[in-house]
Amino acid sequence: MAVDLPAIPQNAAIDSLMASLVDEAAHGLWALGRAGMTPPESETSWETVEQYAIQLIAAGEFITYGRNWETDSERVERMGWEVHSQDLADAGVMALDAAIRRDADGVMGAGDYLVTVCESCHQEYRLAPPMEGTLGPDR
Repeated sequence: MAVDLPAIPQNAAIDSLMASLVDEAAHGLWALGRAGMTPPESETSWETVEQYAIQLIAAGEFITYGRNWETDSERVERMGWEVHSQDLADAGVMALDAAIRRDADGVMGAGDYLVTVCESCHQEYRLAPPMEGTLGPDR
């Protein structure tokens, strides 16, 4: 299966990556857990869930070391950043495994874990709003 991930500019800061990769994927997974939502019924819908999971895995790996902006270096040099990044990737792995098995409950469980991961990281590294849709320092 080919996966179309958003292009990542070489100078993309962590905040931008969070907005362009993580937000979309997280909201896509969390939508399964909303009241009244049903599990994906088509193969295409399941493949979309797989793509969201892959985005989370890629984002977790990509943000581990940061880029070249001041805000990135401040984060990645603090203890705990690698743990948060790995937790993000792990949530994606959980979601991908469940999506491959077509296990909606497993995807929702991964989404629940992702909530914990996000809240834990945001308590320590609060991202300044507005974030969604930005790709650079001149937002």
